[in-house]
Amino acid sequence: MGAKNPYVHDQAALRKGGTTYRVNCDFCHGIDARGENGAPDLTSPRTQKRSDAEFLRVILDGRPGWEMPANDFSEKETLEIIAYLGSLRSSPDATAAGDPEVGRRIFFEKIQCSGCPVSKKRSTLC
Repeated sequence: MGAKNPYVHDQAALRKGGTTYRVNCDFCHGIDARGENGAPDLTSPRTQKRSDAEFLRVILDGRPGWEMPANDFSEKETLEIIAYLGSLRSSPDATAAGDPEVGRRIFFEKIQCSGCPVSKKRSTLC
């Protein structure tokens, strides 16, 4: 693998990586990659500081002694997954898009998410 992931800014590759991730990885790592079923949060700063080469090795070879299995993805597919995961990282200076007042009205009034028992138990919305 080269020093830089060639798919980081390729929107089609990011979509493919997201699809491959959802089909193969989200059962353990969660749909939002924040970790479920004992698997680590792939969006955390600790995980995101790993190099693409480290991610590539773990995804392809698995983690012996852990529940992370080896995978038979191609290098291209693996780099697309890694690029997708990198796109989920939030930068410290990122700001949310949208109108907070509209979001509040949707959450509390229109859809009434605030009253849903599922949203009360989860840190993410449905």
